[in-house]
Amino acid sequence: LAAAPGSHRREAPGDEIVAARFSDYGPLIELGRADEALELLHECREVAGLGKNYELLGKVLTAIAGLQARLGHGTIAVAMEKDALRYKYRVGEVDAIQVSHANLGGYLRSGENLLNEALAHLLAAALIGAVTGGARAPESLARAAAMLWMAGDDAEVPRDLAELSERVGRTPGV
Repeated sequence: LAAAPGSHRREAPGDEIVAARFSDYGPLIELGRADEALELLHECREVAGLGKNYELLGKVLTAIAGLQARLGHGTIAVAMEKDALRYKYRVGEVDAIQVSHANLGGYLRSGENLLNEALAHLLAAALIGAVTGGARAPESLARAAAMLWMAGDDAEVPRDLAELSERVGRTPGV
């Protein structure tokens, strides 16, 4: 739209526009328009990446991972959440890091059936939540306990914090 004569045109920076548009992906999914939501998320990813807005990029990648998991694309969900985790560590947003570890634990177990890696990420989420007072710590711990109960002797529980750190540290950027 053209600006009125004598007025100044005001333009928001690209990452502000993307941050505003990003919130539209949820309603699109609710309306059954997953393809449009995914297209929007990929546009947001591109702009956030170009603008080096790593906080937004982490959120967008988590959203893509969740949508891909919902669509039954477990391998893509795992890859996207791993990327999200890398950016979230770069920014240092502890609550977002906890969420991504929890998400990744679920995607690894359901999408890729990697029990021990999934368990490590769920335990990391629970530990981060317990140390920081995160509200999701009990949920992550309960999911890890359920996973252990179902896996039985097949699960390899990390012996200590060093082993837990080593396991989750296999994810680039963690």
